[in-house]
Amino acid sequence: MIMRKTCFYFLFILFIFCANAASAQRKQKQASLKAGDQQGINIHEIPVLLKKVADWQLANPTGKALNSWEYGPFYIGLMALYNVTADNKYVEAVRQMGDSVNWEPVPRPYDANVLAISQAFLELYELTGQKSMVDKSRFVMDATMRRELEPDISFKNNKYWWEWWSWCDALFMAPPAYARMATIFNQPKYMDHMVREWKRTSNYLYSPADSLFFRDDRFFTMKSANGKKIFWSRGNGWVAAGLARVMQYMPKNHPDRSFFESQFKEMCYKLKSIQMTNGFWSQSLLDPENYPQKESSGTGFYVYAMTWGVNNGLLPRDEFMPTIEKGWKALKESVNANGKLGYVQEVGDAPTDVDFDDSETYGTGAFLLAGSELYKALQTSTKTLTGFNDDRSFTLNLLLKIADPVLMPLSKNQLHKVFPRKEWETRESNIQTSPLQAFGRTLSGMAPWLSLGADSTDEGKLRAYYSALARQCLINATNPSSPDYMFGDSTQERIVHAAYIAYPLLIAPKQLWEPLSAIQQNNIITALETHRAFKPNESNWLLFPAIIETAIWKFTGKCNKQAIEYAIKKHEEWYLGDGVYGDGPQFHWDYYNSYVIQPLLIEVLNNCKAMGMPVDNMLKEALTRGERYAQVLEHLISPEGTFPVIGRSSVYRIAMLQQLEYMAFRERKLPSTLDAGATRAAITAVIKHMMLAPGTFDENGFLNAGIVGEQTGAIDYYNYTGALYMCTMGLSHLGIPANNVFWTAPAGKWTQRKIWSGEKIAGQTVFK
Repeated sequence: MIMRKTCFYFLFILFIFCANAASAQRKQKQASLKAGDQQGINIHEIPVLLKKVADWQLANPTGKALNSWEYGPFYIGLMALYNVTADNKYVEAVRQMGDSVNWEPVPRPYDANVLAISQAFLELYELTGQKSMVDKSRFVMDATMRRELEPDISFKNNKYWWEWWSWCDALFMAPPAYARMATIFNQPKYMDHMVREWKRTSNYLYSPADSLFFRDDRFFTMKSANGKKIFWSRGNGWVAAGLARVMQYMPKNHPDRSFFESQFKEMCYKLKSIQMTNGFWSQSLLDPENYPQKESSGTGFYVYAMTWGVNNGLLPRDEFMPTIEKGWKALKESVNANGKLGYVQEVGDAPTDVDFDDSETYGTGAFLLAGSELYKALQTSTKTLTGFNDDRSFTLNLLLKIADPVLMPLSKNQLHKVFPRKEWETRESNIQTSPLQAFGRTLSGMAPWLSLGADSTDEGKLRAYYSALARQCLINATNPSSPDYMFGDSTQERIVHAAYIAYPLLIAPKQLWEPLSAIQQNNIITALETHRAFKPNESNWLLFPAIIETAIWKFTGKCNKQAIEYAIKKHEEWYLGDGVYGDGPQFHWDYYNSYVIQPLLIEVLNNCKAMGMPVDNMLKEALTRGERYAQVLEHLISPEGTFPVIGRSSVYRIAMLQQLEYMAFRERKLPSTLDAGATRAAITAVIKHMMLAPGTFDENGFLNAGIVGEQTGAIDYYNYTGALYMCTMGLSHLGIPANNVFWTAPAGKWTQRKIWSGEKIAGQTVFK
């Protein structure tokens, strides 16, 4: 029994938690609604338009050298497009360009312009690890740093003007390459050089009174026809974008970081204040009356820089999103029906006339950077969905928060590169398979939600995006030539890990299996079959080969049926009564009945019945037992929204809820004694208590080991970071449609809350 004092304490803590959570949710909802009112942008149209513009540019080369400064921003933009779409077409275009120019910058070593293309080389190097892609860029940088010349950053009457950063455009071309080189190779000398030369140029060309850069020293005294100072739009666009890209690679604790942040903010606030009503920026920033023409390259760089600032917490979202939205709408107006970007000022250094038909590759690059960054900004806000019960919005947000650090890098073949290894992880076989464990479990937890399919709602569109993302992850994980291939050498644990690839395929075949090519499907089947080299333990492990062979049977028409039949037979023998199976012949106090045994057994039986195996009676019994166990799980949720943590694998956290949720989403029913709204409220309370605890996630968004927060002492020897993603199975109820009574019913009191508040309840019954 819970003592009165203890109960009062927990109820007090619960009241404080709920009050804080409600306040935070109200603020979040208000901010989301406010952002939604401001944006009015269809997030799903952005990648379509970006691809259209990129494809036109790829199909219409200008004739200039592909490693020229004019092309550099375009290939940088292609990498940004790849990073938000995971479409290998664009990274392959960058690779082909690099091969064609032998990964060489233009041979003019001291000229900052030549390093624009090196930014794309460096980014591709990070994906592939092919050092030859950056060797020549590094040579150019080293040669520049070894100069023993007296700096001269004057431009006017200086026939060697390119040897120093004497024009503001240079601050986009070279500094991000130096910053990235420093970070990739852990060589501070490149960052030091960049900071020194940036400050030299800034001290010379930056006007603190105007918070803008002169293009070069010829413009110090030059005035427009209206007597205004001439601050060239694209020139300042180069600088604003250069600041964003430098800070992208500069450590936040770098001693000069504050300088760059301050200059970035000064410029962005100034630029926000002088945007024209049509969404563009005038070519002569302080004289729109004299230059009212539309111009897309400067506008593109401003939209990119400001959106990057919002995404990285340097600029307030509510202040800058209206400016960004207006700028993006202006950029959309600049796109011809065929995908050609217009209103791009020709190569120059000062304001000129511009027409709709004018285009250049650097303008396309600015457009791709702006759209890709905006897509990320809106993707973040879209994840705070409205129109559904708050519990659903919270649950979906949590799923995506857990999944993104796994799926995003895997879609780009970078998961092995970024996946953490914690100091407590010492068992080598687990370390090698940890990314596979994380992916399989994440996909298994997401599959119920994906199975609802795409539709015209915001959530349906989000499902379409994540379905495509998940398929790309499956492709990469099972392609033997992929850097993130996950099915090479293995141990007996392959049985477990392959099962969590098979399970989501059975849950969401239309989203995860059917759209794949025959080669991609064959790669997956080959990967699944690797489990056959190992024999499972006489325990819940029997269900892992059973679920794998069930999936192989469903998708190929043939399988090892003995593995399925043996698992079913043994679990029938191991049934103990009252809705509980033994884990083998023994009973264990833990929750393996919920996150392995019962959902996998029912899934196997359901699919086997559909494929003609005579298992009708066994399926009926399993469903009856599964319903009883689901009822038990609900009864274990305390009035405070906690449950008894007991037994091994407790670091799987909310996975203990899986069988309760599986029955609700897969069988479309709860036990008759349970109220839908009350059960949802109970599940949500548990999830919040566990997953919102400080320390649940590390600084990069990956899960930390623990039950409530970070508690590494709670792990078992086989629990590694990847295994922690089993918690996503506790979000399976997202597979219940949003308009189902489960989500729409008012929150009520679940069983223990009713009991401990003294309400009358029906008597408990015996189940065999």
